[in-house]
Amino acid sequence: MKHINNLALAVLATTLCLPLHAAQVYKWQDASGAWHFSEKPPIDEQAEVIKLKQQKTAEESADTDESEDENNGEETSPRKDRVSTNTEPKPAYTAEEKRANCDLAKKRLGGLETHPRVLINDDKSGEERYLTAEEHQEWQAKSRQEISEFCE
Repeated sequence: MKHINNLALAVLATTLCLPLHAAQVYKWQDASGAWHFSEKPPIDEQAEVIKLKQQKTAEESADTDESEDENNGEETSPRKDRVSTNTEPKPAYTAEEKRANCDLAKKRLGGLETHPRVLINDDKSGEERYLTAEEHQEWQAKSRQEISEFCE
């Protein structure tokens, strides 16, 4: 009985949160200079609609891939999770950045060596999937290369 109550509570909470996902957010400044944010626009003030960051659908992801092809494979916005095809020289890293990158690469390699199956969020489909054996080896090689680059 306790499990059913917990399940009912979880379903109710999820249902109540659904309208919040679709709501618009308005931003405006009052006469005293204070900023306000609300789901409803003010009656006597001019408000700006805030665009909330949302997860891309599969159709939008396909459109993004096509636009990348039109730009000779270069993305219009930088992404941290993709390997750059840009041939420009790499930026000089500070000692602190090198240390942080070194630690991150070591941690990533340790996880890849410990876990044969790694779950990732696929950018193209927007769904979670496991790395293939080839991808797993590529990620390990990339981590080793980053270790040699940042852990001097």
